Amino acid sequence: MTKSQQAVIAARKEVKLLWSLMCAFDGVPVGENFVHFSEGNPYSVGYNNAVSVFYQAKKLEKVNSSRRERHRMMLDCGLVRVKGALGGTYYE
Repeated sequence: MTKSQQAVIAARKEVKLLWSLMCAFDGVPVGENFVHFSEGNPYSVGYNNAVSVFYQAKKLEKVNSSRRERHRMMLDCGLVRVKGALGGTYYE
């Protein structure tokens, strides 16, 4: 399991934990999809930040996954990854 996959899993756990804490604070069942939380809920700011971190981690994992897939495909074609003189990466 890669670091970016681990980051997605950890962020998902954090979001679920904060959601359950928000629901418990307002007395709402955890399984509800549409909920209006009170303005005094102390977990709402943390939840919004955790959701933002989760989506950033998912985006990074998607980018890394496509990069790994492209690299694997190039290796399967018999190409070798080479660093260019100007810092670029290409296959030959």
